[in-house]
Amino acid sequence: KRVFLEKIGFLWNHLSFFGKVSGRNLFRYKRRMFMTIVGIAGCTALSLTGFGLKDSIGDIVDLQYKTLNQYSGFIAYDTDCDPQGIYDALLDYNPDTEYTRALIKQYTLTTDSGNVQCYVTAFEDTATFEDMIVFRDRKSGEKLSFETAEGGIIATEKLTKLLNVKQGEQVMLKISDSESVPVTIGAVTEHYAGNYLYIPEGKYAELFGSDPEFNIVYFKNGITADEAEQNIFKEKMMSVDGVLSISMNSGASKTFEDMMKIMDLVVVVLIVSAGALAFVVLYNLTNVNITERIREIATLKVLGFYDNEVSSYVFRENNILSVMGAVLGLGAGVALTQFIVETAEVDEVMFGRTIHPLSFLWAFLITVAFSLIVNFIMRRDLKRISMVESLKSVE
Repeated sequence: KRVFLEKIGFLWNHLSFFGKVSGRNLFRYKRRMFMTIVGIAGCTALSLTGFGLKDSIGDIVDLQYKTLNQYSGFIAYDTDCDPQGIYDALLDYNPDTEYTRALIKQYTLTTDSGNVQCYVTAFEDTATFEDMIVFRDRKSGEKLSFETAEGGIIATEKLTKLLNVKQGEQVMLKISDSESVPVTIGAVTEHYAGNYLYIPEGKYAELFGSDPEFNIVYFKNGITADEAEQNIFKEKMMSVDGVLSISMNSGASKTFEDMMKIMDLVVVVLIVSAGALAFVVLYNLTNVNITERIREIATLKVLGFYDNEVSSYVFRENNILSVMGAVLGLGAGVALTQFIVETAEVDEVMFGRTIHPLSFLWAFLITVAFSLIVNFIMRRDLKRISMVESLKSVE
């Protein structure tokens, strides 16, 4: 019986004898071929999902606290105190320090999709604040500005997803138990930790009817992540009248990283499960394959095929199907990773959306490795097949 592959002349005519035999056998056992490809694709998809989750979670720290957050830290102070003492202490520590005041307060935003609590951040100096935090579109990488944002308000990406709104649409900002004001989302910025609504000082006064009571000083002074150096700096700043607390960007990064380590266990479970799936699928299907073709394999031995040639004859099909399944699994893994990442997110966190190229390679290699392990184990069964089997008639 001719197989479909034979109709592709330029390909079929260039195959070796063993290549043609393998091609015939692959299409001869279509059900087994389909089961193997699906099983291996599932294994690769799970492996890639495990690595993809690790990439997505691991990227949060670097993206949020190293790429987007450019400030060194912020100082919370008593609004009844003059912040000039804080400015003097910052400049005394480093004359090149940049700083700006801000107000951070939690409010509720409302849409038809529901209510979401977020941190409204009003700031004093737009230019300095844009130097402290990078505002950009996640997909295009385009830099965002309060001047170009409609209404001068920028919202974080996860906040807009929770509210189910897009750029240019309005939400209701609840400023008191009895009063809410409409707010237009002027731009949506890439952000991974927390939900924020960034509002310039003038726009805040327009919405709330009064100037913001600043309670935070953002600063950028080039301080390193060295713990001893930061302790000296904190001790100096805490001695200033009115200072309530100091939060360092690198410290927040370390805290967030420790919280996310629990997800490493989930990643390990996924990868181990994927490997076990690959082994079980390949082992069982290969065992069935050998059992069903025992007379055929015995006949090959009678014809003079050595053990290595018989193994190559049988396992070449496994290798081809494993590669086909792995390639399909990589595509399925991207979709599965995207689904799990969006499902596993909590309201306060947005995971990364990028799978690193090395993760694709590792997922593929794990699948191939388990395929080779199964081949090695099943070689023993092939060697045990007696040539007498070829003399038995079909029952």
